[in-house]
This record gives sequence, C-alpha cells and structure tokens, in this order.
Amino acid sequence: MVKQKFMWALIALLSFGLFALWACAGSSGSDDDDEDAATEGTTIYGVIEYGGNAVADTIILGAFLEWPPSSAPDWYEEVPMSESGFPMAYEREIPLYGELYLAAYLDVDPTDGAMMDLELDPMHIPTEITDVIDGERNEVNFVLEDDAWATDDDVNDDVDDDVDDDVDDDADDDTGDETGITGAVSYDGAAEGDAIVFGFWEGVAAVGPPDHYDSVDISGQDFPVDYELETDFTGDYRIVAYLDVDPNDGDSINFDLDPTNWSLNLPATTISEGSMTNIDFDLADPS
Repeated sequence: MVKQKFMWALIALLSFGLFALWACAGSSGSDDDDEDAATEGTTIYGVIEYGGNAVADTIILGAFLEWPPSSAPDWYEEVPMSESGFPMAYEREIPLYGELYLAAYLDVDPTDGAMMDLELDPMHIPTEITDVIDGERNEVNFVLEDDAWATDDDVNDDVDDDVDDDVDDDADDDTGDETGITGAVSYDGAAEGDAIVFGFWEGVAAVGPPDHYDSVDISGQDFPVDYELETDFTGDYRIVAYLDVDPNDGDSINFDLDPTNWSLNLPATTISEGSMTNIDFDLADPS
C-alpha cells in the first residue's frame, strides 16, 4: 500500500487547525441570525484559578456546541490577565446561549496568536455542558491545569510497564519478539470499508499529521474484527483507528464519512519492545 502521509494533513485542519482558527473566528463566531444568538446582556462571569508556574498576559475563553470539537469554536474572546494574579475575576458578554461547552486556556506563547498549544498552555477542558441562560448573568468558573489532556491511563500504562515481570502478564503477552498492537475493532453502524487505518501520535493529543500510521485489510470480515499490527517503533502513543470508507482518498481520514474513535483526549497506549500491546477500538459514525 502506498503511504501518503501528507494526506493526513486533513487531520491538522480538522483538529489542531481548529484551534488555530480561534485567531480568525473572532468574538462574533455566531451571527445574529443564528437561533442560539443571545440577546444583549447575556454574560458569563466568575473566577479563573490556576496553581501552576506558567505565566502569560492573556486568557482565552471559548464556547463550543459539541465536545470534543470538530471545528473552530462558535465563540471566543480574550481576557487580559489580572495584575493581582490568580484567582482572578472576569465577566464577558457572550453572543450564544443554551447548552454550551466552555473552555479556557492561558496563552503562554503570544507569538502564535490565539492558537492553543496543547503541550504548553494550561487549560480548562469542559467535562459537562453549561446551560447559558439568555439575557442573564451566568456564573461559570474555570480551573486551568497543566497537561490538561493527560489522563489517568497515562500513569497506569507506565505503572503496568514497570511491573510487567509478573508471571501471568508474561504468559498473556508472550508473542515472541513481535512489537506492536493487537486486539479487536468494533463497529455497529452501516458504513462499509475494506481496511482499518491506524494513526499514532507521540504528543498529548491526536492532532496534526501522525508520527506513524499503517493499515490492516479486513475484506469480507464482519465486526467485531480481530487485528494484529506490528510496528518498528515503541513508546507512548495516542492511537486513532478508522474504517476507510472511501479508498480513493488514500489513507487520509474523512471526518464526514469514516467511522473512527478520534477525540482530542485519547488516553496514551504504551508500545513496548518485543510485546504486542492489547488495545480494542470502538468506532462511531461521524456526528
């Protein structure tokens, strides 16, 4: 199969690129004709907290209609850092109302415009919907965290590797000298394809072109399908799998067509030399 890594740049446009678009989306990310456009006087206010060591002059707030996001924020605005530091109070008018996902981050690198740096900027990632009421002051507090995209699985993966001398584990993982991943891919939708493509990212999120990728032929098989994929690399990776619905677009992911497990907060999977790491994937149709 011919590898066309540059085609994965589509992911950069649809994931990492969405944060770059914060710089050009402007605070009027939703026009006045939108059914969710708020009336004058709709505001969010509250306290922004941060206990780390990063410093910056600006905090950026953003509102999304879905999370994880698949496009630029529906609204964003910059908030100057308070001279008194954290915790700091803020209040901003917001042109949207209803069920929103509200995020915030400390813009540590001002040279990148309003672009979010997943490895550098302390962030508040929404874990639930905020119901912003039209025409009212809505209290929304943010707690910024370093390495906000990291998950408990990152730590657990490292711990598991350190204690991998257990006899039972060795019996389960003993696959000779092969290095890679193995498991099952599940999907209960109606889309069809002959290959599952896997992308591997070393960073804190699956954004931008992957560091590695490969595919497995599943022609004629029904889901769930078992797979085994050898790799010539090891380490901690965010792994995206997707059903390649349109083979004519090469190995690039099509977010409008391809069922996938992609999200911005994927846990890391550790690939160790001489063992096949078990990881199962549940694919979902594009929303």
